[in-house]
Amino acid sequence: MIFQELIASIIVIVAAILAVLSGFGFVLFSAPLLSYIYDPVQTVSLSIALSTLLLGLLLLITDIRKAMDVNLVFRLVAWSLIGIPIGIFLLPLIDKSTFRLILGFLTIAYVIYRSLGRNLKLPNSNLCVPIAGILGGVFSTSTGFSALPVVLVLGCFDLNPYEERSTLAGYVFGTGVFSLVAYQLVGITKIHELEAFLFLIPSLLIGLIIGIVFVHRISAEGLNKAFLLYLGVIGLFAILPSLF
Repeated sequence: MIFQELIASIIVIVAAILAVLSGFGFVLFSAPLLSYIYDPVQTVSLSIALSTLLLGLLLLITDIRKAMDVNLVFRLVAWSLIGIPIGIFLLPLIDKSTFRLILGFLTIAYVIYRSLGRNLKLPNSNLCVPIAGILGGVFSTSTGFSALPVVLVLGCFDLNPYEERSTLAGYVFGTGVFSLVAYQLVGITKIHELEAFLFLIPSLLIGLIIGIVFVHRISAEGLNKAFLLYLGVIGLFAILPSLF
């Protein structure tokens, strides 16, 4: 148990550092690895809780909130409320091996998308925001990956990369809050998840501080390549053992 807690702490520290440097992605960086320590329900609820706390602190103590498209964030979060109950229904139906496969494939899908240079974009239509918001809600409470559907939608709007990251951070934070409330209302969150969350908060704060210290000292291009390599490795790490 002590060894597992130590590994979980290291995963959270690294994921928090990378999330601060990238502006989002804590669940992407952490959930595939945490799924080897916790069951699917614990992994998702822990990842969402830690991600929401991290993004809340970033929005509070940094200037990323100033670049956020507030109107778009509210619209996406509002539509996600439809998808959140669907994700809650699906989560208990997924066994651990299938859950790892889903996380792994979603992670690899994101790596492929980013490797294409964000050239894969949805048409700018009135359906983009509702569809992405609903799917984001489903993904949030079933896998924790609420950001993935929204990444495509942000390409439909006239936002620079910093505004995209800020808007995505605001959306993931808002969806995370409502997801946690929904978990509490249906009784998914248990004392074990709360204990694990409290235990991992110091690790999250360590990662937050380290990330803030180095955020302006690292090349953005080199950082992006490192992110994609890291995500590709953990995506494969989640997929391959579940196939054999």
